[in-house]
Amino acid sequence: MSRITSGLLLIIIGIFFLLDTFDVINNFWVTLWPLTLVIVGLGFHIGFFAGGAKRSSAGVLVPGGILLVIGSVMLFHTTFGWGYAINTWPIYLLAVALGLFELWLFGGRENGLLIPVSILSFLGIFLLLDTFDVINNFWVTIWPLTLVIVGLGFHIGFFAGGAKRSSAGVLVPGGILLVIGSVMLFHTTFGWGYAINTWPIYLLAVALGLFELWLFGGRENGLLIPVSILSFLGIFFFIDNLLPISIFEFWPVVLIIIGLGMLFSTKKNKNMDI
Repeated sequence: MSRITSGLLLIIIGIFFLLDTFDVINNFWVTLWPLTLVIVGLGFHIGFFAGGAKRSSAGVLVPGGILLVIGSVMLFHTTFGWGYAINTWPIYLLAVALGLFELWLFGGRENGLLIPVSILSFLGIFLLLDTFDVINNFWVTIWPLTLVIVGLGFHIGFFAGGAKRSSAGVLVPGGILLVIGSVMLFHTTFGWGYAINTWPIYLLAVALGLFELWLFGGRENGLLIPVSILSFLGIFFFIDNLLPISIFEFWPVVLIIIGLGMLFSTKKNKNMDI
């Protein structure tokens, strides 16, 4: 903590206790005590910017942002009542998100920080809206979006972190969740009656995750074997589900093709003997 920040905090604390000694704020303490959190939070910010906004000191913005938000929420409750606390608690998640975002913004913009910032921001906003019943009626439909967002989060984290080969493993669950979440969202929107047709897409989801691992993780050709098998099975069963007649009913065609192959190979061998 810089000398400027320490000095400001001491001045604020001294003024506070001086006023309290003369009963100036005694009657208002029950309501105004959260202001101490707000003032300390502001103190961290003032100290940081007054000290030249150095990257090495950006860590003070994390508690600064958290205290600023939490203090404001507490002040709201002490002023208007604690009955709203059942609705406002998700803001505490946003408080942490704000602190980390400020650290990212002024501390060198380490992209890895955007992952917890994004997750906490999404959860905070989502839960806040849910407590006010803004999206409560839509939860039955949109819950698969959480899978999609987590899947996107894996991808954003990977590419924001420089797309390193050593981190490519996160793309496997990322790709799987992205596809499965999208399919689930389709079902919650248009009905689960289609599930009998779309289940092969789950095989393609795994194929996609492994393909991404191959594509960004060093392109080890061994991965293409399960990718090819899962892709073939997924596409095969998906088409089979869409056709009015099952492809399996044409299994004798396979025997015919094998037989024709044997005939032509025999004929070719005879011609070579001649």
